[in-house]
Amino acid sequence: MEIGFVISGANTKQFQFVIKDKAKVGDYVKVGTVLGQISEIEIVNEHLSDQLAFVLGDELLNHYPIKDNLVRIATVEILGNYDPTKEEKYVPLTYPPEPGSKVFMAPLEEVKDLLNILEKEHSIDVGTLRGYKEKIFLDVEKLIGKHLSVLAMSGAGKSNFVSVVIDELMKKGNEFPIVLLDIHGEYLGFEKKYGKRTMVYPHHRIKLSFEEFEPGIVRDLVGTTEPIEYLLTSLIQGNNFQSLDELITYVEGIKKKSKEVKALEWRLKRIKQLGLFQDTPFPSLEDIKIGSLTLFDFSEVSDNRKLSIYSYILLKRLFEARRLNKIPPLIVVLEEAHNLAPEHAEAKLSRRIIEKIAREGRKFGMFLIVVSQRPAYLSQTLLAQMNVQTILRITNPHDLQYISQTSEHISSNALKQIPSLVPGEALLIGYARFPIYIKTKRRDPKIEEVRNKRPYQMLSEFLEQDSLY
Repeated sequence: MEIGFVISGANTKQFQFVIKDKAKVGDYVKVGTVLGQISEIEIVNEHLSDQLAFVLGDELLNHYPIKDNLVRIATVEILGNYDPTKEEKYVPLTYPPEPGSKVFMAPLEEVKDLLNILEKEHSIDVGTLRGYKEKIFLDVEKLIGKHLSVLAMSGAGKSNFVSVVIDELMKKGNEFPIVLLDIHGEYLGFEKKYGKRTMVYPHHRIKLSFEEFEPGIVRDLVGTTEPIEYLLTSLIQGNNFQSLDELITYVEGIKKKSKEVKALEWRLKRIKQLGLFQDTPFPSLEDIKIGSLTLFDFSEVSDNRKLSIYSYILLKRLFEARRLNKIPPLIVVLEEAHNLAPEHAEAKLSRRIIEKIAREGRKFGMFLIVVSQRPAYLSQTLLAQMNVQTILRITNPHDLQYISQTSEHISSNALKQIPSLVPGEALLIGYARFPIYIKTKRRDPKIEEVRNKRPYQMLSEFLEQDSLY
């Protein structure tokens, strides 16, 4: 369908055309073999130029048929020449479209082929292209093979998108096992849908063995000074302690107690009170099987330091097991990742292992999905390793600036679109050569967690409960 014609000023990066028929921002268009996407639309009227409108004012509106002289001009970002007969279907332009050339709506199948969103063996249904009704399918290898970040402000739909991705992988039954660190208990509904294929571990069931104990745990949990940390390191290296109790007993037995020894004794007893350690670690990694979902529920952990230690130990276990090929290649989902790997703050151990996985995990078959509502607080090293980004609505200027600095794939035009996205709309960057605007589908109601309630629903339930007493 012809929708307009090219006007002067075209180059090999973009062109403009006068719209004769329906067109909107995000539409894909074609001029000859050149494919492009509408990034902006402006409406002009020669009778309402700034100077003329200033001189004549309302008199102009009364004497000229303003609406009859409106011209809509679309700006198109060029994707390239498209030739489906060649192995490399996309070829950069060496010569721009000529003025007067007819502009057509691009055939959707050509767009899907170019953007690699056709249905394949290892692809998942996540929704539609923005402005289109047909389903699109994302290639799992391209989506998570070089790590994926999901970034959005609260309420923009990031948990919905992550749920859709997990659900689509679980439906297949023979895909990568998934390990999910669920910070707010938003994904517990998966157990209802997939039963025994989903293993849920509340935080209080997670136990660390003394073999996993190290001075950094004391530092991150209760704080230390350099002399205390040096003392603890020398004690661990010089003795063969089998348990935390043995270590505490030894420290208690030191006759000449310096202030460092007394401080260490207090810290070790404080850690024992937290109940993190036992003789054997739990859970085992035997639950990590093809097609399984292992969910660690941290919704009742309010202390970020404790959350950091749990995350560090679990991720370290997984990384070592995968490095030694004891478990299958897997996907690890990190919710509220800015709390686990902050750019400036606590959580030093968890940040260290997460950054290590981001740098080295791919070669061992350990792939990250990093989810955050505050990108500006997230480790820059981590975010830079996320080669594919799904960005939903973000309005905070600091977050937007941080994203632009850490992502080499995002253009200034794409960055401008992010604040205007509606809930459920996302910008997929790094998956294809060009940004892809998608409308994510709604997750299955079966996996909607009951904790995701509306404000008045929560108020009503509280009042009902209160009336019982």
